[in-house]
Amino acid sequence: RLDGGTAIGLLARVRTRPAACEGVAGWPRRWTRTSRAIGGDRVEGEIGPSKTARSPLGYSQTATRSTAWILFSQSLLMAPQRATIAAAAAAFALAFAGCAGLRALVRYRRRRLRRASHLPTYLISLRRRPARRAAALDRAARAGLCSVRVHDAVDGRELDATELRSRGVRLWRGWRLEGARYRFYARDLKWGEVGCALSHHAVWEEVARRRLARAIVAEDDVEFTPAFEELLTGALARLDDLVAAGRLAPPDLLYLGRKACWPAREVCVDDPPSGVEVRLRLVRPSFSYKTTAYVLYASGARKLLRSGFLSHLLPLDDFLPALYGRHEPGPGLARADVDALVAGAPRLTAYAVRPLACWERRGLSDTEASEEVAGRT
Repeated sequence: RLDGGTAIGLLARVRTRPAACEGVAGWPRRWTRTSRAIGGDRVEGEIGPSKTARSPLGYSQTATRSTAWILFSQSLLMAPQRATIAAAAAAFALAFAGCAGLRALVRYRRRRLRRASHLPTYLISLRRRPARRAAALDRAARAGLCSVRVHDAVDGRELDATELRSRGVRLWRGWRLEGARYRFYARDLKWGEVGCALSHHAVWEEVARRRLARAIVAEDDVEFTPAFEELLTGALARLDDLVAAGRLAPPDLLYLGRKACWPAREVCVDDPPSGVEVRLRLVRPSFSYKTTAYVLYASGARKLLRSGFLSHLLPLDDFLPALYGRHEPGPGLARADVDALVAGAPRLTAYAVRPLACWERRGLSDTEASEEVAGRT
């Protein structure tokens, strides 16, 4: 078969010098066809040098017209095939370019997620504290966080037994421990603690609903260390590398600000190269209070939502660490009852940065300033 370009070239050679066509591939020296109508001309017998009716160029006029029509017909037949090939090539090129663009987008998003500044951040803040909320947002901006979303905290002042029932929440009545040396165990739950727990639970639901890989959860009394974004970015990258190398289990939670009960017992899990100065270390946290700020991973959000927290609600400061550790045994300090309460809940894989990347600002918190649940039902 001849394509369009070859056909045009042969036609030009036929009309100018027919003898030059002999020996060309696909051009027989003697072309014999039976009686057939081609382009309105009747061709009988041979089409070639032996034809009697010849043109001044040496070929018969009928043969020349018939040959031209054959070549033109073949070129028309080849046109759809060439168009199909061209369309396939264009589609392949477009698909290749799309795949390359998609890979570049994935790499870009991964680089963004490795930067702490681009991590989704939930700032838990009471609506009735606008000045405190504005100050917290300003500190977050100066710390380099640019994806901050304010989450309206559940106000303990507006809660009562009826509201809790409507939310499907049941308080754990065994919280108060008679004779406890720790003053928080020697009293009933406070409404501020209930509101704080419900606020964090709502953020866990939001992280799971949005299918976020990880997010920062912070309270509005948080204070960030200088170069927070740079330090946290390095800690997250180091944690990702250790997990990828199989040296650590994938994390569910990473403490950024907390109060460690027994910091001397904590073990570092990262070994930086010799001669490299590391400003933040990763540790396995001991039992720790405070939920000032932490990085919550998708797996951690799912585990927390499956823990049944709302069916036996207690202060978050004791519930969260009980999912990865145990209370320290000792007179007035042991809470085997709390440990037994959460024994059936999924266990968290928790890590922490040391020294702290952030901490709680000084001052009396709204949680402590609230009244006890027993005083208002």
